[in-house]
Amino acid sequence: MGGSHSQSQGGIADKEGLGSCEDPGVMWLHQEVLGNSANAASITELPVYFQRWQDDRLVRNPDEEKMRSLSWLLRERRMQLWREVGPFPALAALQVWQDHFIAEPVLDDEVDLMWNGANPAKLTVVQLEGLLKITDRSLVTLAKAGCGKGVVKLHLDDLHELTDLSLVELARSGCGEHLQVLHLYDLK
Repeated sequence: MGGSHSQSQGGIADKEGLGSCEDPGVMWLHQEVLGNSANAASITELPVYFQRWQDDRLVRNPDEEKMRSLSWLLRERRMQLWREVGPFPALAALQVWQDHFIAEPVLDDEVDLMWNGANPAKLTVVQLEGLLKITDRSLVTLAKAGCGKGVVKLHLDDLHELTDLSLVELARSGCGEHLQVLHLYDLK
């Protein structure tokens, strides 16, 4: 990858923020997903944490901790990683958290890459939190691609650019029919 390495709270990253092969999140994606194409095809849950500060109470499994280190990567490198590891045809749960302190926030096109290749009709969990720059485009695109009817948990929190247009489109696509958990907080 080039550049000199420095230790950070999120792992080892090169000077340009592109990540190195020693970065825990990059290593996990390469070993578990790229190293075994069958794994990418069988991934049903994508828990992605863009969090600068570690909170041990939030760690549910070791893979989640590794994914947190992606917060230190520049957006350009994250986009490259999603292109390398995707698609995830068996994806059933799209869960993306971001704290307000990461340098390069997640945008619509990055969320699109995360679910690209999945069958949106099979998504049962859509959980987006703290994605301050996400607009209606992401959820409207998901809804128009068929996401909705199978969703049992819709959790939208701290999405300042999201309007009721997203909710209307999700409802039109059948979201609500099987919904068991609905969490809407701090939307535009």
